[in-house]
Parts: sequence; C-alpha cells; structure tokens
Amino acid sequence: TAKAQALCVTTDRANLRKGPGTNFKITWTVGKFMPLKKISRQGSWYKVQDVDNDTHWIQTSAASDNISCVVVKSKTAVLRQGASVSATPAEYTVVDRYTPFKKLDRNGEYIQVANEFESFWIKDSAVWYPINKMTLTF
Repeated sequence: TAKAQALCVTTDRANLRKGPGTNFKITWTVGKFMPLKKISRQGSWYKVQDVDNDTHWIQTSAASDNISCVVVKSKTAVLRQGASVSATPAEYTVVDRYTPFKKLDRNGEYIQVANEFESFWIKDSAVWYPINKMTLTF
C-alpha cells in the first residue's frame, strides 16, 4: 500500500526548491500553514505537490504531518464568524488566493480555520488541502 500524505508548513517561511538541496533554485517561498502533498522523501527533503499541482522540494524540518492546514484556492474567499452563508462576516472579510490557514474543525460545507491570532469559518469549496488516502495494490 502507498499513502499520499498531507503535510503542513510549520515554520514562518519555507523555501520550496527545484531539487533536494539548498543548492537548487527556490521555486516558491511559502508561509506557515501552507498545505503540501508529500510524494516522497530523499534524506532530509520531501518531494511535495502544491495547490496548483506543481512539484517542489522542502526540508523535512519545515513541514509536519501532525497538524492539518488548508489554502485558499479561489481568487478570493469570504471569512465568517460562523459556519453558514448567513453568519456575520469576520473583521477581515475577504482573503486572497494562496492564503494558508491551520484547519481546526468542520461543520457541513464549512471548515473552521485559524491564523496565528484568531479563527474563522470558510466554505470548503474555496480551499485546497491534500487528503490522506490509502492506495491498495494487488
């Protein structure tokens, strides 16, 4: 069996690279809570896939599978104080594509997310997160 594993960036900033080493070109610098899908591991590097299905490498010390996180995949997304379309919008109402959050909970089609300071609710269809799943081979 092979497992596609969800990872979450745990450092304030992490450089994603073209290959498994600091001598490789930086392809993207991401912030804390950016979700990534682990493809493989080579030494102290994970080969990962991002929200756009692009492949990068990240140091294993900068990511963890112990927490869940999501990233906004739509152009913008509305943050709310509750888990419904009629809930009051959050103080910072709209967030842009590629805004990462820690995932806390789920209520129907809404996911409770948090940044370093507060929590919000966001529609599931507005975010991307790798799903842990097992692939059985016979």
